Amino acid sequence: MLTQLRRLVDWSDLPDGYGEHGELLPQPRLICWTEVAWIIAIALVIVIAFAV
Repeated sequence: MLTQLRRLVDWSDLPDGYGEHGELLPQPRLICWTEVAWIIAIALVIVIAFAV
């Protein structure tokens, strides 16, 4: 599931500070990981709702 989500993301659209594989380069954090967790959780709920 995570690999599918990663394929959907075009890493070239990420802001500066990210490597080409989406890893954070050693700079101040741009995204709070709790926000990322909420976005993923909401996306999973939507996907499950449509799947059922």
